[in-house]
Amino acid sequence: MTPEDGPGHNPPLPPRQLSGARESLRYALPCAVVWGTYLLAYWPGVMSYDSIQQWEQMTTGQLNNWHPAFHTMTNWLLTRPWLSPAAVALAQIATLALLVGWTVARISRLGTPSVAAWVVTLLAAFSPLNAIMAVTLWKDVPYSITVLVLTLFVLEIVTSDGKWLDRRRHWIGLGIVAALAALYRHNGPAAALGTLVVLAVVYRQHRWPMVGAASVALILWLGVRGPLYSALDVGSSTWAPYQPLIHQVAAHTVASTPLTDDERAYLDRIQPVGDGWPYSCYWTFPTVGATFRRDALWTMIQDDRLGLVRVWWRLTRSAPWVNIRHMACASSIIWQVSSPNGGFYSTAIWVDGDKRVRTIHSNELGLRSQPVLPALRGPLTKWIWMSLSDSLQWLLWRPAIWLYVLLGGVLLISIQTHRWAYLLVAAPVICHSAGLLLTNLGQEARFHYPAHLVGLVVGVLLVCAAIARATSGSSTSVSVDERPAVLDRST
Repeated sequence: MTPEDGPGHNPPLPPRQLSGARESLRYALPCAVVWGTYLLAYWPGVMSYDSIQQWEQMTTGQLNNWHPAFHTMTNWLLTRPWLSPAAVALAQIATLALLVGWTVARISRLGTPSVAAWVVTLLAAFSPLNAIMAVTLWKDVPYSITVLVLTLFVLEIVTSDGKWLDRRRHWIGLGIVAALAALYRHNGPAAALGTLVVLAVVYRQHRWPMVGAASVALILWLGVRGPLYSALDVGSSTWAPYQPLIHQVAAHTVASTPLTDDERAYLDRIQPVGDGWPYSCYWTFPTVGATFRRDALWTMIQDDRLGLVRVWWRLTRSAPWVNIRHMACASSIIWQVSSPNGGFYSTAIWVDGDKRVRTIHSNELGLRSQPVLPALRGPLTKWIWMSLSDSLQWLLWRPAIWLYVLLGGVLLISIQTHRWAYLLVAAPVICHSAGLLLTNLGQEARFHYPAHLVGLVVGVLLVCAAIARATSGSSTSVSVDERPAVLDRST
């Protein structure tokens, strides 16, 4: 590092780096156009039963944390200028498109060829899962956005050898994004707090910025879930937190794990055990579906919050292999590339008996589908159904392949640059996957959407960067001393 490169001096940068914002917008444009077209075809957006529930809470002010109330509050804020699902969908399209553009432009500086960058951009734009998620009012979308931002922040920390954390606005931003990830999904704390812990361990020399980021995240998370929810009289999520335990108890009843008389009497009060509760390892709905006595369970939980936990724990200690087999099956969407027999995916788009495309669940709120480009609804829906076929869904919908691409990308770039810290770039998705491994309730791609989004964009770009560097004979990383000047323009 020369004297001219000292503090206060910004060395000349190549034109490509000086126009980082413009480059990001160029890469964002295809995504915005394609996803905007989907929105016009499915106007004013796609809404499942869950979306309708949250919309009703938003319009009545009677909030419940069954679906994260913070997401319902976000939808309320986005719809103040315009009370339409399209307001939320447009915000999602804009944010996702800009983030994809930022990601492509940022990682291209690691050596990704321009052709590869554009290929990845187009893959992201035309991905049926990305397109559907962008126009669907699901909590999984803002949550996945925060995981992608966390991933990019980790990349900045790694490429700057931790110096990125020395700026106050950076570690405050890291804390805010971590808090958002923890608030947008009930399993979000695994990705948010897990990532902060990993960074704090690796970058111990930057302990105080990490303490600051963790403090910001915890204060915001606890502040929202505590005082803010209390002030808004947000209802509890009743028995929702117990669903993973209920699912595993159902597995034990089907496996004929011996029950004591007291345990059988307890479970019978919830749902008659008989020959076993309705059960599928791939999906919790057969167990907690229409015939499940939710009110009885909630009453019992209110009377004895640990009753179900004690039954679950005793059964787990008695036959742990049942839990292991159940979790391996339930979590197969995380690690299994091919779709298992009995596994399935669901979207909020379906075709009724009259062969009409439905994109908004039936409701009494006046929400109806009013396509601006109705001629495109049929072709786009056919493309979605075709992408869900056995021959394509493993690539276009199932997230496992993209998790492996991400892991391969961080490994290859680490080997090529001789900097193992690049492995940390996968930390947010790995922490998310670890949390989902223990709590997954269904084979829905949206539950593991962060792996698809990050793997498709970040993972593929890192693979291309590593290959390009290998073929060009370069095996050194970007100069750490020069990174802050570049980063200031990219963030």
